[in-house]
Parts: sequence; structure tokens; C-alpha cells
Amino acid sequence: MSYDPDEMMLELFRAEVESHSDSLTNSLLRLEQDPEAIAVLDGMMRAAHSIKGAARIVRVDPAVEVAHVMEDCFVAAQRGELVLEPTGIDVLLRSVDLLVQISEASKNPKVDWSTYDATISTSVEQLRCVLEKKPIATAPTEIAAPNERQIKEATADIKTTAKDPPPKSSSVLGSLTAETPAQYLVMPRFLGQENVEKLRVELLARLGTSDAVSLDCGAMQDLDAMGLAWLHSAANHAKKNAKSLTAANASVTIRSILGLVGLRESKDG
Repeated sequence: MSYDPDEMMLELFRAEVESHSDSLTNSLLRLEQDPEAIAVLDGMMRAAHSIKGAARIVRVDPAVEVAHVMEDCFVAAQRGELVLEPTGIDVLLRSVDLLVQISEASKNPKVDWSTYDATISTSVEQLRCVLEKKPIATAPTEIAAPNERQIKEATADIKTTAKDPPPKSSSVLGSLTAETPAQYLVMPRFLGQENVEKLRVELLARLGTSDAVSLDCGAMQDLDAMGLAWLHSAANHAKKNAKSLTAANASVTIRSILGLVGLRESKDG
């Protein structure tokens, strides 16, 4: 069975955009109505930062560029170096819409981001004008979502291979023997943005050669929001592909967190 090496984290990226786009829009509209409502800027800054981080992990560079300058605008406004006036807020609202369009476009596994260079450049230029307090030459920023025919053509090979039976494991990783029912993936002491990419690659490698993987959480003590999102994405990916993903050796606290994302304790753990 074939796996798209970016699919798990692409789901995370889309979830980040989906969860933050409405709050960004609502906060911008509130700020437009009440320029004194600067308390919303902190949440806006963190939302743009989260989207930028998720986009960087999956290498969706257009979203990284847009979210980065948006974050800079919010930071400057929070510091009192920039006042977000209606024209600037309109640019930021269009940028939020553009992030949503980028998220939709990422559903096409063969999307060519270079075809959107002009659109992204226009958006980033407008945002920099807001940041640098320069006149803004407004222009629509829009990415056309792939139509149904394009999606079917782009995913035809994936849908075909998805019907094939998963390969049987001919070898095992780590210190396991051939009779061991699950391969183990050792979790770090702290699960966060700095290590989820490496874990994603390692997990996909194990899921490609085994029907069952167990996360060894014996050393794991804490995690951040990105780590939690990765666990949730990993659990969904395993379920979607009819694989068994469990946890072992987790502390009571970590076990309760794992339960939130649907990861159960392995029988061996």
C-alpha cells in the first residue's frame, strides 16, 4: 500500500487554517468596528504563527509567506508601531481568504504552486505596504480551487493503489523479533513542533512495513499543541488506512492525553 508522505501533516495544516480563519476574520472585523479593541491582537498573532508553522512543516511555501507577513503586521500593531486602519484590515481579510484558498488547493496532490506566484506576490506586497505604512494598490487575490476533473485525474493512481493489500513485513525495526506483533516508535521526552516532522517520517516508514505500530511513551513527559495535533493526525491516518496505532508505557497523565486523540494502550504496554 502506498502512502503520501505529506498527507498526515497536510491534514494538520488544513486543520490549522480551518480552526483559525474564522477567528482571524471575526477579530479583524471587531478591530475595524472598534480600533481600541487591541486585546484581540495577541490571539491574531498566535493564529498567524500557528498557520505559518504548520505550512512550513509541509512545505506549503505560499501559506508560509502570507502568514509570516500577517504575523509581522499583528506584532507591529501589538507593539503600537502600527495602527490597522480599514484599508489595511481589508488587505488582511483578503489574506485570510487567500490562506483558505491555499488550504483548499493543497488537496490536489499534484498542485503546482509556481502557477500561483503572481497571486502570492501581490498579496505579500499588499501586506508589506500595510506593515510599512505605504499606499496600497489593491487587487484581488484568488487561487482557483482544482475542479472535480482535475482532482480525479490527480488522485487516480492513489485511489488505485489504495485498494491493494498492505505489504507484509519481512523485517522489523529496532530490537524486535519477527514474532513481535507491533513495531515500536520511541517518543521523545517532549513532543513538539521541533520533532513532529522526524516522527512523521519514521511512523510512515513503519506503517509501510507493518500493520501495527506502538508508540513507546516511556520517556515522554510533556507535549505542546503541535505535538497533540500530530498525535491526532497520526491516529486518524492509521485508522483511515486500516492500521493499528497504539501506545505503550505511558504515564497516567500522558495516557489521559492519548485518550483524547483516540490512542489506546497496547496489550503489551
